Amino acid sequence: MQKTKIHFAAAFIIAATFFLIGLGTVEAAISPTIYITAPVNNTKTNDNTPSIFFYFTDPEAGNGSATLYFNATNVSYNGTVFNNTNTSLTASTLSDGNWTFWVNVTDFFGDTNKSWMYDILIDTTPPIITFVNPTDSNISAQRDWFYINTTLNEEGQSANAEINGSNYSMAQGTTNLEWFINRSGLSEGNYTWRIFVNDTLLNNGKTGFAWTNITVVFDNDGDGFNSSIDCNDNNATVRPLLNNSENNISSNILVCSGIYIAKIYLGNNNIYLDGNGSTIGGNNSTAGPWPNGITVHPYNSIEIRNFNIQNYSGNGIISDITPGTSNTNIINNNISHISGAAINLTTTINFTIKNNNIFSSKFGILLDSANFTTIKNTVFESSIEEYGIALINSAGFNTIENNSINAGSIGIDLAYLTGYNSISYNNITSSSIYAIIITGSVYNNITFNNIYGNNWDGIFFDTSGADPSSNNVSYNNIYSNSNYEINNQQTANITAEFNWWGTTDCSAINASIYDYYDNSSLGIVDWAPFLNDSYPNGVPSPCPSPPPNTPPTINITAPPNNTKTNDNTPLITFYFTDPENTTAESRLYNSYCQFSTNNTTTQNNTYTNLESNSDPNCLGGIPDGNWSFWVNVTDYITENKSELLYLIIDTIPPGVFYDTGTDQNGTYSKNWIFINGTATDPTPSIGLVLEFNGANESWDNCQTTDGTWVNCWKNKTGLADGTYLFKVYAHDGAGNENTTEIRIVTLDTTPPSNIPWINDTSNGTNWIYWEWPQDATLGFSHYEIWLNNTFRENKSTSNYNATGLSANTGYEIQVRPVDDVGNIGNWTNDTGFTKASTGGGGNNNDGGGGNNGGGGVSTNLTNKTNPQARVPGVSQAINRTVQTPSSLIINLSKEFSARGLIKLELRVGDVIQVEIAKEPHTITIDKINAKNKTVTLIIRSTPTEVNLKESGSVLVDVDGDGKYDIKIIIDRVDGEKTTVILQDLKVEREQTPTAFLTLTQGQVGILGAIIGAAMFSILVYFYVRKREMVKR
Repeated sequence: MQKTKIHFAAAFIIAATFFLIGLGTVEAAISPTIYITAPVNNTKTNDNTPSIFFYFTDPEAGNGSATLYFNATNVSYNGTVFNNTNTSLTASTLSDGNWTFWVNVTDFFGDTNKSWMYDILIDTTPPIITFVNPTDSNISAQRDWFYINTTLNEEGQSANAEINGSNYSMAQGTTNLEWFINRSGLSEGNYTWRIFVNDTLLNNGKTGFAWTNITVVFDNDGDGFNSSIDCNDNNATVRPLLNNSENNISSNILVCSGIYIAKIYLGNNNIYLDGNGSTIGGNNSTAGPWPNGITVHPYNSIEIRNFNIQNYSGNGIISDITPGTSNTNIINNNISHISGAAINLTTTINFTIKNNNIFSSKFGILLDSANFTTIKNTVFESSIEEYGIALINSAGFNTIENNSINAGSIGIDLAYLTGYNSISYNNITSSSIYAIIITGSVYNNITFNNIYGNNWDGIFFDTSGADPSSNNVSYNNIYSNSNYEINNQQTANITAEFNWWGTTDCSAINASIYDYYDNSSLGIVDWAPFLNDSYPNGVPSPCPSPPPNTPPTINITAPPNNTKTNDNTPLITFYFTDPENTTAESRLYNSYCQFSTNNTTTQNNTYTNLESNSDPNCLGGIPDGNWSFWVNVTDYITENKSELLYLIIDTIPPGVFYDTGTDQNGTYSKNWIFINGTATDPTPSIGLVLEFNGANESWDNCQTTDGTWVNCWKNKTGLADGTYLFKVYAHDGAGNENTTEIRIVTLDTTPPSNIPWINDTSNGTNWIYWEWPQDATLGFSHYEIWLNNTFRENKSTSNYNATGLSANTGYEIQVRPVDDVGNIGNWTNDTGFTKASTGGGGNNNDGGGGNNGGGGVSTNLTNKTNPQARVPGVSQAINRTVQTPSSLIINLSKEFSARGLIKLELRVGDVIQVEIAKEPHTITIDKINAKNKTVTLIIRSTPTEVNLKESGSVLVDVDGDGKYDIKIIIDRVDGEKTTVILQDLKVEREQTPTAFLTLTQGQVGILGAIIGAAMFSILVYFYVRKREMVKR
C-alpha cells in the first residue's frame, strides 16, 4: 500500500496548529522490495533457531528496520538494515512442526512491505528405534552368531551397532525404515550392544544397552542339537524341549542346552527340572503363544533351576491353582522381559526362591497367601517397574533376606499380613516411592536391612488396615532417603529403636521422622535409643535429656493490625524467640482459607516472611473483606500461636470524576482554568491529587464526608496563552488508585489582527457599500459591524451594504474582528457619504444653483483632468476611495471651499511634498500622539520655518505676514501603503476662501486639511507620497 509523502521546498510548520504552509510537491511513496535468499521454500531442518537470509531494495531509503515472522509471531528484529545488503535474522527457539515465515521491512520514510511467505519444517526429534523378530536381545545363544533387526518411526539415513565398544554399519532393509545386522563367526563370550540411527535431518536416536551371550557348542551325537551333553546316551532324564510346543513334564529331566520357543507345565510330584542354561521364551518381547513360561501344578517337591526365562506376556513362573504347592525350590534362574510378574505364586507353602536374577519386568516376585516361603540372595535390577517383592493377603512366617532390590516404585510391599514375617539383611535402594510400605500388616520383624537413597520415604506405614504397632523395626541402617526415613500415617505408635539414622544429632533424627510431632492426629515413632554408627558397628545410644521446653513466642511485625491493603496475597513478617531451639517450623493461617503457607526451617529471632498463596483454597488470592491472620510456630516439641492480626483486603479502586464547573476539552478566551474533582470509596481515607501539566498541584479547597467522599476544586489563574493538560487521581487507604481521563484546555486571549482599511467602494443616494480585506487567520469567526454607533449585524465576510440611508449625508462605519473563542479586535472606522439628490441648473447637473452655478468635485485614477466647477457658493463632496498607487494633486483657484474623503496610509517618517505658488515645501510626520492617535504635520510656507499655533480646524495667519499658515491633523495609520490622486479640484466662491480636505479611516487615518489662500489665482499642487512599508 502506497502512502503520500511531501518533499518540502519552502515550507514551515506552525507547531500550535499543526498546519503545513508553503510550497512543495506531493508524490506517491515507494515501498521496499524484499528478497529471501536462504533457506529455499519447503526446507526441512533440525535447526530450531534457523537463520533467514534476505536483502531489500528501495529507490529512496538507504536503510530501514526488519522483522522476521514465523506463523505471524515476531521472532527476530533488526533496527538497522541497509539497502541492497545481504542480511540475516535468527529466529528464537521454535518447536517442531511446519512453519510459515516471512520478513517485513520498514524503510526510513515509514513505508512497509512484506516478502513472499516461505514454508519450513523443523524436526529436532530423534528417530524411535524398535527391535523386531528375529533379534537376539538379552539372551544366551549356543551358536557363533547373533542377529539384530530394527524398524524406525521415520526414514533413516544411516544406522550403526556399537558392539563391545566397536561400531559396525547396519544394512538397510527393503526401505530406509528397516535396518539390520548379522554378526557371525564370533567367539564365546558376552556381547553388549546398542544401536545408533541418524534420520534424514541427522537427528540421532539410540537404544539402551542389551546383551547376547554366545556359547559355542557342537552337535556331538548328530541329533541336531548343539550340546555339550550327549542327548542320546539312553538317559531318560536328559532330553531337549519341544520347540513351539507346550512341554508337559512329569519326571526329572536335564534339558539339552538350547533356545526354545516353548512353555513348560509341571504336572506331578517330585520333579527336578534343570534348564542347563537353556533359554525359553515367547515369540517376542510383547506376546507369545503362551503367556507364562513355567506353570507349576499343585504338586509337592518340585525344583526349577538354571533357566533363562524371557519375553512372556504373562508371568515367568506361576503356580497354577489352589490348594497350592509345597516344598518347591526356584533356584539360579534369570528371568527378564516379563509383562507381568517374574515369579507369581499363590497359596504356596514352604517354597525357597534364591539366587535368581530378575530384571526388565513389570513386577518382581508376588507371593499371595504364601506361608513359610523364603526369598533370598536374589537380585532385582533397576528395570523393574512396580515392586520388587510383594507379600499380600494373610501370608505369614515368610523370610525375605539377603536380597538386593535396586528397582521399582516400591522395594518391598507388605500388605494385609497375619504376621511373623522376617525381612532382614536386604539392601533396598533407588525405589522411586518407598523402600518398604506396610499396609495393615502385623508382627513383622524388619531388621538388619540397609534402606538408603530411595527417592521418597524409607519405611511408610500406610493409613489403612490393622494396628501396625506390633511390627518391630530395629537394627536397620535407614538414612539419606529423600522425604522421611519413617513416615507414620497411622494413629498407633511405632517402635523403631536401635536403628542407625545416618547421624547422632537427635534434632536431625527427629526431623527425618514424620509422626505425632508433625501431625498430632498421628502416632509417635519411638526411635530412641538409636545406634551411634551403622550396623553392625553401632551401639545403642540415648538422646541427651532435653531441657525443659519453652513454647516459642511469636511477634508479627508487619503489616500493622487493621491495615488496609489491595494485596490479596499479603506478605506477613514475623519473628519468634525460643530459648532452646535455633530453628522451628512456622505456618501462616487466615480466616478465609485456613492454612496458607509454611516454612520448615524458620530461624530463631530472625525476620521471616510468609505469603498467603500456598494453600489450594488460597490460590488466586483472598477476596475483599476483613480477615484475621495468625502464625503458628512449632519447635522441637511444642507449638504456639501468635496474636490475631486483622487485615482489610480491598482491591476495588475508588471512583473518581470531574464535578460541576470543570472546564471541558476546548479553547477558551480567558487566563484561568477551573477544575472540580470528586472521589468516592466504601472505605474511608480517600486522597485526591491534581496533576496539572505533569506536576502535582495543591487544591484551593477540599471538603469530605467521613473519608468516603471527597470534593476538591482549584481555580488556576494568571495563565499565559497556551495548551494545558490536567487529570485527577484518587487513591484509597488500601493503595488502590484510579484516575479521570486527561483533559486538554487551550487558553487564547490574543485578539484578532486589526482590519488594515475599510473602503466605501460604491454608493447611492440611500446606500453605501463598504469592503475590507478578509481575515483568513485560523480561528477567525466574524466581524462586528456598527453604523453611527448603532449595532447593525455580525458577518463572516469582509463587506457591508448599508441601506435605508439619507441622501447627501455622511455615515461612519465601525468594524472590529471577533475570533471563535470570543477575542475582539480593535475598531476600524470609515466615513462614507451618500450621493446628493439631483440639483437644478449647472452644467452636467453637478450641483444646484443654476447654470454653471454649482461646484463640481471629482476623482480620477488615471490622472485625467475632469471639468471644473465654476459656480461659487456650493460645497461638493468627494465620494471616491482610492487604493491604487498614484500621486495626489490639488488645484485651488480664486476663493474656494471643498470637502472630500480620501484614504491614506501614513507612518512616522512618511513625507508629503507640497508646492505652493510653485515653491516646493515638505511636510514630515514628526510624531505620533499616543493618546488620540493623531499625527501633527507642519507645512512651512516659506523655506524659513514659521511658528504655528493650534487653532482647531480653521486656517489662520499666525505671524501676520499676510500668508496663511497650514496645520494638518492625520489619524495614526496601519495597514498597507496607499497613494491617492485627487486632480483638478477647483471651486470659485465669493465668500472668505477656505478649503477642507479630510482623509478618514478607522485604522488608516483622517486627514483634515484646512487650506486658505488670500491671494487670487494661487495654484497649489499638493503631492502626497508614501514610503514603502514593511509590516511591523
